[in-house]
Amino acid sequence: MIAARATKAELDASVEGRRSLRAELEQLLGEAAARALFEELGGGRVYVPQRPEPEDRLSRLVGIEGAEKLARLYGGERLELPNPPLRRQRIVSLRRQGSTIEGIARALGCTRRRVFQVLAEERRAASRVRIAGTGSVQRSE
Repeated sequence: MIAARATKAELDASVEGRRSLRAELEQLLGEAAARALFEELGGGRVYVPQRPEPEDRLSRLVGIEGAEKLARLYGGERLELPNPPLRRQRIVSLRRQGSTIEGIARALGCTRRRVFQVLAEERRAASRVRIAGTGSVQRSE
């Protein structure tokens, strides 16, 4: 039997669906609880009980109130959780939120130098996009 390949549109929809679930869970639970959920169970499937108990794994990760919120929306279902964001994405996101270089490095367990490198690479990529959009000559590096 030949397995059907997913089209680009299907893959894009799948990725967009994951972003939507990520955003929905962050809004529902708060960023810290959602991050704990993604980091512990991301990339896997989690069962959301209809009546969460304080000793449930889900309740221990997001708190009983968070588990109850999840149960109201997804009780009895299994959720395919997105993977936690890559460190590069987290660095950029934390910086946009106003975190200091030192704070980002401590939070993500990397060096200040790495944080500066990632931010510089992001700035260069953004400037290449702007240059390409204006029709100006783009210099390759």
